Amino acid sequence: MKKRTRTIIGLILILSAIAMMFFWERSGREQMRSIPLLVADRDLKPGELAVASMFDQRRAGAEDQVNGALKPEEINKILGSRILYPIPKNSQIVEKSFGSPHHFMEEGQGIFLIRGDWVFSVSSSLRKGDRIRIYGLDGATELGEFQVAFVKDAQGKEVTTGEGEIQKGELAILDRAHGTGRVEELEILAEIGEYSEILEYLFSPINPEDFFGGYSDISSKKLIIQQEEERKGEPTR
Repeated sequence: MKKRTRTIIGLILILSAIAMMFFWERSGREQMRSIPLLVADRDLKPGELAVASMFDQRRAGAEDQVNGALKPEEINKILGSRILYPIPKNSQIVEKSFGSPHHFMEEGQGIFLIRGDWVFSVSSSLRKGDRIRIYGLDGATELGEFQVAFVKDAQGKEVTTGEGEIQKGELAILDRAHGTGRVEELEILAEIGEYSEILEYLFSPINPEDFFGGYSDISSKKLIIQQEEERKGEPTR
């Protein structure tokens, strides 16, 4: 009886060892050599705001990992940002596929020029994507709040933060001590009616029925551009 029991126990141990070897070859080795990565839970489209429900996690071996692929614990790097390129379902997520939530036009918006000779005061730290509020020179006439689309120097080149100050991401306004040029003019995201209000403040209408051709090209009025720092948790416009 004892011999039979030992035989049964031995068979059980042998079968257990075979099962463990089978499991190791099928999934254990992969589990040991792979790490969880963030992937798209569905097809993601450019312009969408990144939220946690868009993503899942999958394990991948070193040879299958995309350069710069994010881990699940790094999801905060992209939450709230805009998707820049199409991302198919189950694709690994990389940070460079996402951008500032301000760099997209909303429906009904266009890009409109604020000429340098219209402006009395504007900060040298102004950059693309910033929020601004525009006032008349009297300080009492508020003409609206806008997102900056482009900031140009005298040669028409985009003014950006100096490379020595920033390695990655966006700097707070008071940290922008150096720029690549002097701010000469800017372009804003606005609806046509909002831009019309600025023109009506600056210029006397010649023919109210004719929009762009209805204003004189000379104005005695100027604009004050007030830059605003966006704070965490504050909803974007």
